Amino acid sequence: MNQLIRLLLADDHILFRDGLTALLQDEPDFEVLDQAGTGDEALNLVRQHQPDVVLLDISMPILSGLEVAGQINAEQPSIKILMLTIHEEENFFFEALRVGASGYVLKGARSEDLMNAIRIVHAGETYLPPSLAGSLVQDFLSRQVRPPADDTLTSREYDVLALIAKGLTNRQ
Repeated sequence: MNQLIRLLLADDHILFRDGLTALLQDEPDFEVLDQAGTGDEALNLVRQHQPDVVLLDISMPILSGLEVAGQINAEQPSIKILMLTIHEEENFFFEALRVGASGYVLKGARSEDLMNAIRIVHAGETYLPPSLAGSLVQDFLSRQVRPPADDTLTSREYDVLALIAKGLTNRQ
């Protein structure tokens, strides 16, 4: 059996938290330790339970998910943070990474994508939704400024970036 992944959920919508808890508890390798409805409650529960992965909404009362992520990362950098949000804007994604998040999942994602994201983040990798990856790579590729000749990407590296921009996964 896989290693048990201990989770803490933080979202200000109780119905969403309850539904997510029910969904996650059906997975044999997940254990939901607790839920928080505010940012300060999330910090207290993280300190109390020491979860492996914290699922954080960006928009929460008292302390935002970004503030909570920054504090968790400063205090306990071994705890993985997965932002679970409605915000599709790149600036939220970059800010989440800056404060220590290891992943970013949109609330409109399929449940399988969320389960995959949790496992990827727990394994020490970074997760971002293919739709956001595609727009980031398209933005990168659309820039006409190329690095100096000794730092340019190979043609194969550009091909891989183009496939990522189309939303293909690493495996694909």
